[in-house]
Amino acid sequence: MIIYETALARDNVWIELGLMAGQKGIKSVAVCVTAQGIHMPTDYQGIKWINISDSNPRHYIREDLRAWLDGIPTKLRMMPNVYLDSREEVGKVRNADYYSTERAKEVYRIRLLNFSASNIFTQQNIDQKQIIRSMEGVLLQFFKESLRNGAELIVITNAPTDRAREDIITKAPDAQNKNGGFLHETYIAIQKLLHGGEDERSDVFINSHNNNRFHHKLTDIILPYGLLQIEFKGDSEKFANIKVDLYSPELNNANDRRSMVIFKSSDSRNYDFFSSNIDMILKKQCLSEDKINALKSAWST
Repeated sequence: MIIYETALARDNVWIELGLMAGQKGIKSVAVCVTAQGIHMPTDYQGIKWINISDSNPRHYIREDLRAWLDGIPTKLRMMPNVYLDSREEVGKVRNADYYSTERAKEVYRIRLLNFSASNIFTQQNIDQKQIIRSMEGVLLQFFKESLRNGAELIVITNAPTDRAREDIITKAPDAQNKNGGFLHETYIAIQKLLHGGEDERSDVFINSHNNNRFHHKLTDIILPYGLLQIEFKGDSEKFANIKVDLYSPELNNANDRRSMVIFKSSDSRNYDFFSSNIDMILKKQCLSEDKINALKSAWST
């Protein structure tokens, strides 16, 4: 709150200041003033006053602000690094410009946890001959460029169990028509990338798989959200982030789902929470090859 240069602040300013101090606590509120000598009611003693006038050197202002911020209880601090909005609005920010060829050169590892990821891997125009312009197509191209530049890609999707099919019908608007049957499509599409016909195989996926840098895992747990974790190397390491897509039930439009992006550099606690979820699933909740082979007989190709 800034009180502009005047000998006596207006009554509404004191009322608003009191409401803020009552809501957040006295130590969590500071008043920035542009002049000295402003009358302060005794009821407001204990609130931090910071002189931001031109007569006060900038380094003193920074020191005062830092001393005040350091005194705020950690749980009350704002976390502006978390961007939360609808999946559609987040997509406008995390768009094709973000998933650029240049950025792909800086990627160390990508981990995708998704109930199917079928929109990414089952595109008809999956090869380089026709670049897909959809957001899913942009992601696929970003995965390819990252792999070309030595990154690791780990994809974890739901195994097509009866339990997973029943769950996905409540979350995906178009799953009802397919009866959740598309859960196996990503596995089949990736197998075609690695072992399919001449028009289906992808050298970048084959080479990365052979060099142990591309992995596709199946899990039988019910996923409450999708995660896309991007880790960077070198000087770009600080830009590591996780995009979280909440799987809300009974939505008419999947783009209405809430999504958020969390950066490790400024919110390591929440970043580590979601990252550890991926670690746990990879360590304990992924199906063995024997279990996958047992499921294949029930898949329609």
